[in-house]
Amino acid sequence: MVVIRRAQSIVTDEVISMRRYLLATCLVVSMAMSAAAVSLCDYQSPLTDLSALDLGFYYRYYRDPFGFEDQHINQGTFLIDYLRLFDAPEYGFDIAFQNELRVNILDADDSTYTLRADGNYKRYVQFETDSFAFAGAQVRSASGSQGIALSLSLGVGTGRFTDVTPMAKAVRIEEVLAQRGALQNEEDKQPRELHPVDLQEVAAAIRNAATYETQAELLARIQTILESSGVVRLGGLDAQDMFEVTRVLQSGGMTRYCGWDLKAGLGYELLSPSDEENDLLVMGAFNFALASTPREQILFTGLFSGAVDVINRHQLDINASYDYVIFDFLSARAAYAFIRETWGGNPNHTHRIAVDLLMQPADIASVILSLVMQSEEHYTLGWSIDLKLSIEMSVL
Repeated sequence: MVVIRRAQSIVTDEVISMRRYLLATCLVVSMAMSAAAVSLCDYQSPLTDLSALDLGFYYRYYRDPFGFEDQHINQGTFLIDYLRLFDAPEYGFDIAFQNELRVNILDADDSTYTLRADGNYKRYVQFETDSFAFAGAQVRSASGSQGIALSLSLGVGTGRFTDVTPMAKAVRIEEVLAQRGALQNEEDKQPRELHPVDLQEVAAAIRNAATYETQAELLARIQTILESSGVVRLGGLDAQDMFEVTRVLQSGGMTRYCGWDLKAGLGYELLSPSDEENDLLVMGAFNFALASTPREQILFTGLFSGAVDVINRHQLDINASYDYVIFDFLSARAAYAFIRETWGGNPNHTHRIAVDLLMQPADIASVILSLVMQSEEHYTLGWSIDLKLSIEMSVL
């Protein structure tokens, strides 16, 4: 009889433990659904200052065993992608730079490059309003063109961008603590959510991290906010809970921002890559960013410029990307780019699709799988496919 009661007690404890785990899991799922319903974009930050710089290089060497020199490969590729976005209540600016250089060591004449740079400065009509006037510059160049295209533009627009990274990290902290069972009702031990006011306070502390002398002070402030919320388990947060909070604060690749803007104006072509005379340009652009949950980021950008004879001479750039954190150790990114260039009434279309998988099973190791497909009308017969797998590990 004693054995049976002990067995029943063990089973009961397991059932209770399983129920608590399921309830915590359901809470995390419900918070994710709630975040999707109430977007992070509802969060407002007085200052947005985002920057990203990606550098890439890969090298390939192949020597044909039969001695055919035209089959030898000895080339390297350099990639640079830089983005800066700044937005204050009175003014803002953005800078974008992309460069791809392919160097053929065996035949320098076969080397290629593409260069794209954009910069805009905008001044808002009134303090904390969305309407603005802007001035910008665009640079385009490629190995297949006859020179550099440089144009200046002036115009008006509307829209703003907001850095929601602090709120994204605050929501992520809530998810992690709920999964650990740190957020629960003291009476019935049921999982609970933080009040929106508490989330705002945590986000404010993260946004003002630079004002704290040490990270320990920032963690102490966040711990005080959480334990004063009334939803933390009896006894407060333990060392492991605060370790998880620290990991969220230090996590990279979690930059999130929301917003949109539309711009229209006139420009003048200072330098033309063709033999045509410099001309007045009609220009327009749109940008859109959405982060409905801390795990995802959606971006759309578009730029159009054309001469007065817009049918025979214009350029259209459209870019879209989607980033998603599948697990804490696995993230994915998909991007699509479309470029239409028309010179003398002859259009050329370029399509580019890129998919990246980043797996980091440990802090010292990472695995990156990249797939890039590209098609250029009038220059290629089909799609080029570039598949790369890299494994990195920090030993010391």
